[in-house]
Amino acid sequence: MRLNILLLFALFIACKSQVPVNESFISEVQEYRDTQIKNLTANDSPLTAEAAKGLVFFRPNEQFKLLAKIDILQPDETIQISTYSGKQQEFIEYATLTFDVDGKPYTLTAHKNVKSMRLPMYRNKLFLMFMDLTTGESTYGGGRYIYIDESEIADGHITLDFNKAFNPYCAYSDGFNCPIPPPENNLNLAILAGEKDFNKG
Repeated sequence: MRLNILLLFALFIACKSQVPVNESFISEVQEYRDTQIKNLTANDSPLTAEAAKGLVFFRPNEQFKLLAKIDILQPDETIQISTYSGKQQEFIEYATLTFDVDGKPYTLTAHKNVKSMRLPMYRNKLFLMFMDLTTGESTYGGGRYIYIDESEIADGHITLDFNKAFNPYCAYSDGFNCPIPPPENNLNLAILAGEKDFNKG
């Protein structure tokens, strides 16, 4: 009898300690991914709708939806960033984003592609290129990207959601000019969120 009571108590504690599921957050991430896949299989994408079935993602992880402090930079000149095709692209180092994970501070530099800034859909977008401790393991070896809209800046902060991290086209096919994340954006942290390497669970 005493053993049964102890087992029931242990089960109660285990259930109480489970992190509650945020259904709205999961729906938000899934909606974003559905749109992402739809856009990825359109126009000049390297993926067909059939091939896109091989896309895999981490489970939505609210731990990696963070509020980051943003500091807008005022660079005097543009910089050149190499791509995996060997070509160079012109960028502006636009801002730094500082955030905490498990009490430790991390910083990423957000860029703007000078050529893309001429296009209305990218004019107000911050472009994050990063690598982390999952790079080359469960995620693409060339790093991942995130776009954030400047309109989301409020009181010197902006939401940084790694669940929206996606692979460059180079993860799916050769022949694309995918920027290489700069060394300062190599995080000593495993980002267990966003898109995984293509066709790898």
